Amino acid sequence: MFVEVTRATARTWCGVQELDQRYNALLQMYGEKVEEAEELRLDLQDVKDMYKSQVYVYDLLTSLVLSYLVL
Repeated sequence: MFVEVTRATARTWCGVQELDQRYNALLQMYGEKVEEAEELRLDLQDVKDMYKSQVYVYDLLTSLVLSYLVL
């Protein structure tokens, strides 16, 4: 009886260790995906800022050209 309980406990403990390893692997993968998503958000913000800058320069050049033509 004692041997059976010990074997069952050992199997349970092995199962717990396996689940713990899988859990830690999933946490690591999740962390990597969160980091990747944050980097992509920052890249998108950079692209938006560049676009706004280009629109500003275009508007500025357009107004300069128009003011030159009016003179």
